[in-house]
Amino acid sequence: MKNYKEVKFILSEIEPTVAMDEILTEGDLPNLNQILKEQESWLAPRAVCAISRFNTEHSKSILYELVNDPRMEIRVALAACARTLPLDVSEKIISKLIEDKEIGVRKFAFQSVLPNASPELIKQLKKVYNKEKEPFLKEVLSKKIAEFEMG
Repeated sequence: MKNYKEVKFILSEIEPTVAMDEILTEGDLPNLNQILKEQESWLAPRAVCAISRFNTEHSKSILYELVNDPRMEIRVALAACARTLPLDVSEKIISKLIEDKEIGVRKFAFQSVLPNASPELIKQLKKVYNKEKEPFLKEVLSKKIAEFEMG
């Protein structure tokens, strides 16, 4: 396990790299969680992506809490990373974020719906489509729904 400063330094690279993700381990979850609490808007989303790599109960509980984070950039990062999560975890997160008040969060949540989505999530997407006011997002969602109807 690395100390807090080491984890923060790893996440602070100007360009995120695959090596950055390989260096961090499950033992770094406490420090990653602490970084989430910082106000640096560019660093916390990187911590979200790093946490999403671990399939543990601890990492899942952290991610589930982030659905309600007041910072849009955290919810955007969570929505973008949702496609890399196991289906049950991904759907639990996406089902909340597809109705987020922020356009950017909804966009990434729509795009992160997995091809093997459950019938329940597909049904929810159709309901959200009927309520969506933003034309661009309506188009994104329409394409996503069409993928399921064709498949």
